Amino acid sequence: MAVSCFVFGIQGASHLKEGGLFWLQQPNMGMKLKKIIKEIENNDESTITVDKANYIALLREVNRLRFKCSQRGALSRSKKMKHLCNYCFMPGQEKAILKTGKTLEQFVAGLGLDGIELLVYRNVPYFESFEHLAVGVHLNYWPMWLAMYRNDKEVLSRFFTSKDALKDYYGTTYCMGWLRNIRDNIKAALVENPEYLVWHVAECTFEEVFTFKFEHSDMDVVTAAAAVFNRVADEVPEDVLVLFENLWWPGLRLTEPAVVRAFFEKIKHKNVGIMLDTGHLMNTNPELQTEEDGIEYILKTVKALGEDRKLIRGLHLNCSLSGD
Repeated sequence: MAVSCFVFGIQGASHLKEGGLFWLQQPNMGMKLKKIIKEIENNDESTITVDKANYIALLREVNRLRFKCSQRGALSRSKKMKHLCNYCFMPGQEKAILKTGKTLEQFVAGLGLDGIELLVYRNVPYFESFEHLAVGVHLNYWPMWLAMYRNDKEVLSRFFTSKDALKDYYGTTYCMGWLRNIRDNIKAALVENPEYLVWHVAECTFEEVFTFKFEHSDMDVVTAAAAVFNRVADEVPEDVLVLFENLWWPGLRLTEPAVVRAFFEKIKHKNVGIMLDTGHLMNTNPELQTEEDGIEYILKTVKALGEDRKLIRGLHLNCSLSGD
């Protein structure tokens, strides 16, 4: 089944009206049947006599409406966008929810949401299961990873002064160990039985975060990122959707359609798409000053993707106005 989701960064709510709405949308109930119903409503007797032909016509109309409602309901459920909020299992957020006097389930339901997108930034499953709420899981991400993957000791030595520092960041000191950590992270995420996983595609050193003088191009990063994913893709079941998220650093910025196309052509997992983060995309344009500017920029960028815009299967709703 196709998955689409809408993740709120902080809070949000959605309200869906179903059921009786289908009855109101039926314009083709014949005048004869309407007359029968009107006569029944206006009859003061507790017991009434209805002509057999009219009674059969009434039953058939009720069954037709019930069948049509069930069809539309199933279609609505299969195509419905799921509204979620992101959730980090950490003491601060846990306490904040407890202060509301609600459980996590009650808190999510109170917002009118369908569940959560759970952050799993670890290699072992949580001791508490979130399977009943976790529609999606956001995987671990290292902003600076290219040097580790390429075993570029010169670059690594510039930013990590010891093996302990290297291990603190990557959980290991060598590439194969790092790839194993990614596999373990995926396994921990799959324990929650999610419909989708989120994978960041970007590279940025600790220095480039501040200077914005990037060493690598978008194409260079997405080529390496695809290679990394393909090394561990066998851990992901075919029925689990992998959504690659855009950032404003070199990689899948979504600002160059040719880069987007090249990236997905290299990916070996068939069930894939894009998790469009609106705030991340807005960060690629430092001139944006209003939300209206941001909306216009997002729509323009998505339109430029052409057919590849159909790869967008999820949305992280954020706002970032660097020109403000």
